[in-house]
Amino acid sequence: MNEKYDQAALRHYADAERLASAQRYDNAGHLIGFAAECAIKHAFAMTESADASPRLHLPDLANAVLKRIKSKSPREVPLRDLLAKSRTGFFHDWRVSARYGATGHVDLPTYRRWESLAMRTLGAAGLRQK
Repeated sequence: MNEKYDQAALRHYADAERLASAQRYDNAGHLIGFAAECAIKHAFAMTESADASPRLHLPDLANAVLKRIKSKSPREVPLRDLLAKSRTGFFHDWRVSARYGATGHVDLPTYRRWESLAMRTLGAAGLRQK
């Protein structure tokens, strides 16, 4: 399958927002993490071969991509800076395995923090929400 990280990032972000507006923060949080993850993979695929995109999930994906972004290309700088400036680690407390977690493991403040990071990641990847 030919990955469409850009479309997936925007779709996951929009669906996360819909779920959050219904106070379904667990699934909203899961999708907002995938939105950021897909945006990172999209940005990375724009500068590297799509096959070279790390097959990882957050936060490991952010660390791997940060190590691989070396240039000062205007296309790469926003993403590199965003990943590097996260004090505690980019999406350090998001886990793909949370999909199996108990209801209520994501609260509104956590979701809003992740949402803000995801929105900035979409912007750094050159993606626009509709």
